[in-house]
Amino acid sequence: MLAQCPLDVVSRSSPYTDKNMVPSSYQKGDYDSLVSLNKALKHQLMETKRREVTYEQVLEQAFFIEDVHRSQDNASGMLESNLIVRRGGRCGHIHDSLEFLWHTRIRPKFYRLMALLAILLSC
Repeated sequence: MLAQCPLDVVSRSSPYTDKNMVPSSYQKGDYDSLVSLNKALKHQLMETKRREVTYEQVLEQAFFIEDVHRSQDNASGMLESNLIVRRGGRCGHIHDSLEFLWHTRIRPKFYRLMALLAILLSC
């Protein structure tokens, strides 16, 4: 079981220094306690992977927001980002320009308008 666990997760976990610290369900050492330990280990591995993926997604979103902020005064009318693949052709250029306009001009005004509408409807 421990061979499946990544080394950094094993190194972060602190071993039990006393036998009384081990949960009572694992102290028996029989088949059922090993099954429950295996299930708990697999659940923790799944949670670790899920959190790593979530962290990567949040980082990517933060980098994209930085790129949009940096591209607001761009004269070319396109987002300067390594996260976006430029489209080819005339329609691709139009799509890139519309994406630039959406992220830098239209979307902030749209959200302000929606906030104002929500304030008016809440009164």
